[in-house]
Amino acid sequence: MVQRAFHAVGRLRGRVLLDRFEASARRARSLDLRTLQEIVAANRDTEFGRAHGFGSLDLREDAAAYRRAVPLHAYADLAPYVERMAEGERGVLCAEAPSLFAMSSGTSGQPKLVPITPRLQALQVRCYGGLIPAVAGRRIPGGGDPHRGIMLISGADSGLRTRGGIPMGSASAGGIVKMRRIMPLLWTTPFEALVVGDRGANGYLHALFGLRELEAKFIQTAFCPTVVSWLRMIEDRFETLVRDIEHGTLDPSLRLTSDERARIEPRLRADPVRAEELRRAVAHGFSGFVPRAWPHLRYVAAVITGSFGAYVPNLRHYIGDALPIFTIIYIASEGIIGLNLWPDEPERYALAAGMAAFEFIPVAQVDDPSPTTVGLDGLHRGDEYEVVLTNHAGLYRYRMTDVVRVVDFVEELPVISFCHRRGELLDLVGERLTPRHTRDAVEGFVCRFGGPGARLMDYTTARDTESTPPRHVFYVEMVGAEGSSIDQASAHLDAALVEHCHAHAFQTRSERQIGMPRVKLMQPGAFDRLAQWRLDRSPGASQNQLKTPRVVDDPELLGVLEQLVLAQTE
Repeated sequence: MVQRAFHAVGRLRGRVLLDRFEASARRARSLDLRTLQEIVAANRDTEFGRAHGFGSLDLREDAAAYRRAVPLHAYADLAPYVERMAEGERGVLCAEAPSLFAMSSGTSGQPKLVPITPRLQALQVRCYGGLIPAVAGRRIPGGGDPHRGIMLISGADSGLRTRGGIPMGSASAGGIVKMRRIMPLLWTTPFEALVVGDRGANGYLHALFGLRELEAKFIQTAFCPTVVSWLRMIEDRFETLVRDIEHGTLDPSLRLTSDERARIEPRLRADPVRAEELRRAVAHGFSGFVPRAWPHLRYVAAVITGSFGAYVPNLRHYIGDALPIFTIIYIASEGIIGLNLWPDEPERYALAAGMAAFEFIPVAQVDDPSPTTVGLDGLHRGDEYEVVLTNHAGLYRYRMTDVVRVVDFVEELPVISFCHRRGELLDLVGERLTPRHTRDAVEGFVCRFGGPGARLMDYTTARDTESTPPRHVFYVEMVGAEGSSIDQASAHLDAALVEHCHAHAFQTRSERQIGMPRVKLMQPGAFDRLAQWRLDRSPGASQNQLKTPRVVDDPELLGVLEQLVLAQTE
């Protein structure tokens, strides 16, 4: 009864929030300007605000005065201010004191410290706790059922603090303690299991408590590879998991402290009936086992856009073809950028007007030393832009490095799709291979080289400029290959690149400016080990944030990749 009442209230609140968000499409431009006005007014007495004349800016009609007063910023430009905030200095970038410094995963460079204020955190909670469930409830059959879901998230305190004593970690972990009371009504994993420190144990516990829940409504995580790795872990450790469920035990090999184990064990109970149901669900293998294990599951929520699309075949291997994949949100540590209102269309995000103030750099100018920006009224359907935001936590005219395409408008509200990040183009001599080009080419290569039973697990690329002519290097992990000769790999990949990128075909076939690609086949589990190495290197970052970089330039990261190579072409 409590659960049903809670969900009824939550559905009502979510509907109100969603109605307001959809209604804002009619006034998205004025809402964006009002958001900027609020940010500037709230921070006019900060050091940054005084230096840029926030107190005298006239923003009644448009944002032109703000853009003249404040230059565009990359992270490096704001880093000295952020470091002072991290030391505990107040009133530097924003008036509100940060409650957390989110640590980025470093996918597009060195890890960054991103200030998170209570206001910014409240916006994220409103989005995750209200808007996203409301979209699922309105647009996915059964998405509003009063059942709990499996949320693959970690709330563990990294234990890291800035020199000023402010917590450092993932943005998602920061709000979990505040949700402790309502968490049992939302998610299958109890709070005591969510906050364990070891990442492997955290994933196992999500599986243990999630598998016990016959009526689980959803599986949710940030990015597609996280849920694929989690389902693969369930396959690998299935017998241990089912034995724990059957007997109400906790695998002694889990890396848990005595206190963590003591807090979790009272949550366990023997359930031999559920254990037998799970054994029947995988009696004929793990292909499509998810809807058999959770027959009431309504959707999987994870981002599958951009290069994440490479993981969809592996996800479909486990969940089958019928279960919807909902790409809920377009978010970064710096803020919420878009909300997907159309669960069956993963490439469409309504701009999150009101959650930050937005500008856009036309893609033709992104490499200019002083590019111009346009507001929402200057966007054109079909064109591409780099996202620039001003948020509530001290990031002013901040270049996200994300390039998006405007695919539609809902009244004044632009609908965008993610294209790529600056720096992720493979571009040796002007061929400009986008992540979508390389993803399609690698998938084509796996089919050509590995045969019909082969599946791509993950991949990345690098540039070899020491060869003559220069060439691209592809690190590819696959399973189920039929054993084609490695000598054929470069030709197969080159054919796939030619098929999916005409510019590559021209450069390769006509002028021979690019050499044949070099292929490096990776050991099984190589990218999981690479991810663990990256997490160990940035202990405050979250596995939920982690994205495989599609172009690797860092020598240390390349060195780790090279240690995991199984076979390679010359």
